Amino acid sequence: MTRNRFHGRGLTLIELLTVIAIVTLLFGLLLPVLSRARGEARAAMCLSHLRQLGAGIHMYAADHDGRLPSSQFDGIWDVLMEPYAPDPEAYWCPSDLDGATTNAAVSYVWRDGLAVIDPAASLSGLNLHVLTGVDVIALFDMIPGWHGNADVQAATLDGSSRRFRYDEFVNNLARPVQ
Repeated sequence: MTRNRFHGRGLTLIELLTVIAIVTLLFGLLLPVLSRARGEARAAMCLSHLRQLGAGIHMYAADHDGRLPSSQFDGIWDVLMEPYAPDPEAYWCPSDLDGATTNAAVSYVWRDGLAVIDPAASLSGLNLHVLTGVDVIALFDMIPGWHGNADVQAATLDGSSRRFRYDEFVNNLARPVQ
């Protein structure tokens, strides 16, 4: 007859503390990785939203003889885009967790609405077909740094969306578009 040598014997205090320490260490190693993965997922969703809105800009231009909105578009761009990008979630960046844009109702900014000082850098009323293929920012994150460092995610007129380094972003907004 064999006897189970652990029968009736529980874990000692040392063994229990060792197990707790190992589990705590594993959680400590995994949490930053999971947090980073969640941030990268939010950034990917933001790029998807910007791509949807960029496609909406192309549809708007197609309905208006290739013309981009005029300067009156600045304050109401999201209202004008609604028929072309009807999903209300597309107007919110998932990284806008603190509601920084609650008063604006959107997480993204139309290029001419905030950042363009030089009229030569404005998109107001320009023909999209002349600008297509050019890496010109049309829409971007309202607050730089939502996606790490001072990076800004933006939709460009060539139909893509990507992350820009802050200096690259500022240079893009300052450069004449024609």
